[in-house]
Formats: sequence, C-alpha cells, structure tokens
Amino acid sequence: IQKISVTTTSTSSSAYISTCDGEEVIIPNAPTFNPIGGDFTETQSIEISAEDGASIYYTLNGDEPTITSTLYDNTAIEISETKTIKAIAVLNGVKSSVSEAEYRINIVDDIATFITKAPTVETKILGTVTVVAQDQWKQRTWIQDANGSAMIDNSSKDVELTFGDQLKGIVGTFSSNNINVTSLPEKEATTAIPTTKETKTIGEITTNDLHRYIRIENVTFGGVSGTYATFTDESGSIETYESYLQ
Repeated sequence: IQKISVTTTSTSSSAYISTCDGEEVIIPNAPTFNPIGGDFTETQSIEISAEDGASIYYTLNGDEPTITSTLYDNTAIEISETKTIKAIAVLNGVKSSVSEAEYRINIVDDIATFITKAPTVETKILGTVTVVAQDQWKQRTWIQDANGSAMIDNSSKDVELTFGDQLKGIVGTFSSNNINVTSLPEKEATTAIPTTKETKTIGEITTNDLHRYIRIENVTFGGVSGTYATFTDESGSIETYESYLQ
C-alpha cells in the first residue's frame, strides 16, 4: 500500500486505498444502528444500515464480526436482554471498520430482583405487584409481590391507590431503600385482590420484613416521641415512623 486518502462528499465519507499498481479500492463506511445504544425498559428492534451495495455482518456475543458472522437480512434484530451488537459492512470484498453499540435492557421480574440490582437508571418491574397501603398525601405507596416488598415514592404522580390494587410495569430507580417511580402504570382492570396479612410477633420481625405488610397482635401502644411511635408485645418493642400510622 502506497497511500491512504479520504474523500468526502455531501452524502458519504469514504476512504480510498491506492495499491502498489495504482488501483484505488474503496473502504465502505461503518454500519449505523437505529436506535443507537443506551438504556431501555422495553424490548428493542434494532435496524442496521450501510451504504448501497454493501453487505452487513454482525455478532451479538462480543466477538469481532467477520464475513463468516451472521449476515444481516434487513430484518430488525429483537433485543430483549442486554446485548452488544458489533457489525461491519463489506463492499466488493473490502471490510469497513467495526461499529459497536450496547443495548442495556433494564427489566426485572419482581421486587426482590429490583432491590438486589439497586438500579440507578430507569428499570421496569415486569411482574404484577399488589398495593398494600398508601399514605394520606398519596406520595408514598407500599407494594409487595410473592418475592419481596418495597415502598415507592410516587409523589410526582398524585395517584390514589387502594389496598389490593394491581400494578404491572412500574418503572423507576432505587435509592435509600425506596423505589423512585418515574412511570406508574394504570391499575389493572381487575378486581382488587387483597393481600394476606402475615401475622408475627415483634420479636420475629427482621430486616427482611422491611416495607412488608405485617400484622402484629396484642400490642401495647407506648406513645409518640418526635416522629416515632412505640409498640410493645410479650416478645419485645418496636418503633414505627409516626407519619405513616393509619
């Protein structure tokens, strides 16, 4: 190879290689993705484009693409979990540079998985959750499913929810043991399903019961100190945040 020069037109930017015998070979532009990579809370359909006449080869497993990789057939690629797409364009036997994009699909099945991941980017809880309580200002709501429980901060949504309401597809981030809701779905068009109250003594309550709907029987009210109320049974005492008492 004697030299490499770049020629730009109004519609494309292509590199040309001048070979030893003076022949110029065009290097195709790298492919482009639509949409571009990023964070998503829905399955994405990815389209890959290249200049006219070029074939596109891609990988989804992190390998560098070659002409033996999967040939793109102009059918959108469905991405339902986090993947990195790498692609090349090939024109007249000449390969482009590699294009790369990561698609982070931030979807979890349940509350417990959401809390474990503690996402700082918008993440969707795919499963259905049940409302067990809401404060009088409609700003904080307690939810639970078969695998976990949480308090959601829905102060920006001003939605009144009732014990037993079903929600599917809550989207938010996690901080300070709370789900900060950015998208609160409509209540499912079903009859509210009451959640069974689990009965425990105060001594049986652990950190695993945070935000869970627990019934404590035969307690003595010890009064309010500041913003906390005290309750006692034969197994011990517990403080609750007074603002949320109903």
